[in-house]
Amino acid sequence: MKAMKNLGKCVEGLTMEDLSVVDVDQDEICEGCVTGMLSVKPFPKSTYGEEKTTSLVQVIHSDVLGPMETKSQGGARFVVTFLGAYSRYVDA
Repeated sequence: MKAMKNLGKCVEGLTMEDLSVVDVDQDEICEGCVTGMLSVKPFPKSTYGEEKTTSLVQVIHSDVLGPMETKSQGGARFVVTFLGAYSRYVDA
């Protein structure tokens, strides 16, 4: 948050007249800039959370996190999570 306050102080009172316009020839635009300006197709719409389950354990989502630098008290370096789509119950 402190960084945002400092940034706000930098631009406080800044007007469009304070900004300079840089004229750049098309030949001077680098390949990285051109690549960054390209548009990409959006990801297909997710169906996450839309599946219509009718009973427990019909659909289970899981995820694995790790290896982590710091071990747990039991010595584990990985975490596995399970989410039941019907009940929305989560366990790790």
